[in-house]
Amino acid sequence: MSEYFGGVIVEKNAKLFVDVSGQSLIPIDPSISDTLRAQGGIAGRKVTYGIRAEDVGVNLNQLDGFVNFTVFGSELMDAEQFVYAMNGKERIVARAPMTFPTVLQQGVWMNLSSPNAHVFDNESGQSLV
Repeated sequence: MSEYFGGVIVEKNAKLFVDVSGQSLIPIDPSISDTLRAQGGIAGRKVTYGIRAEDVGVNLNQLDGFVNFTVFGSELMDAEQFVYAMNGKERIVARAPMTFPTVLQQGVWMNLSSPNAHVFDNESGQSLV
């Protein structure tokens, strides 16, 4: 299961992010940032950022680089669960241990930065990494 976010690549403090509708900044993993920078002219480019549920980290505490979401559901799957959450209009699914305490309308923090993420150019549809 993959999630996709549309946005614009921005650079802040020498780090690349995907700015999603001015609501959230998704940090781009350094290994992906290096590949994007090598292409030149990456800042301001409209992209679609894709990440799989198993690559999303979820935590109850605010951590550096994590994005705030609100839980709207969960689904037990053997020894783990899917945590369904939203931030504005953006929705995401994350895999978490079965013991992770999910409560409806609870705020959670998710790490969307992964070396396994995909970045696609919105104009051409081509993968940039």
